[in-house]
Amino acid sequence: MSFPGNAVESKIVGLDGGEVIKTSPYNISSFDKFEDGLLIGRLCKLDGGSIDNLDGSATPFLAGVPVRRLNKALQDSTYSSVGTVPDGFADVATLGKVSVITTDAATPARGNPVYVINAVGNADNGKVTQDAGATGALLAEDLVFDKQTKSGVWIVTIKKYLV
Repeated sequence: MSFPGNAVESKIVGLDGGEVIKTSPYNISSFDKFEDGLLIGRLCKLDGGSIDNLDGSATPFLAGVPVRRLNKALQDSTYSSVGTVPDGFADVATLGKVSVITTDAATPARGNPVYVINAVGNADNGKVTQDAGATGALLAEDLVFDKQTKSGVWIVTIKKYLV
């Protein structure tokens, strides 16, 4: 018996950003040095050995997508490195299929290249779009759009290891 190539993905609806689709090859790396307030479901960068949110810095080294950990509440959209119960490490998807948050204006289609927002002071930093002309848009090489899970969230495929 054969199954369509997207059988699993067709059943995935309503996922928020930061979820890994584990039916395909994937990799999650854990980093013990990360920016307080690291945003889940948005692309991040490796900066001086630390995983950080995009902030408009020139030529950032894209690291992957911070993913939700099982012990975090669903509504918790950040990793904290301070406070009474800080996260000891941040999990980042560096290969495979992962859900990401799109900009409000994004209208991607399957197979479109992924652009990530990286502009100084932009609230959309780390969000993705198909629009190369969007303010602060930076091509996320080796990433393509795959499937929308709900409004504002798409599964993207990271085709080779980012870090």
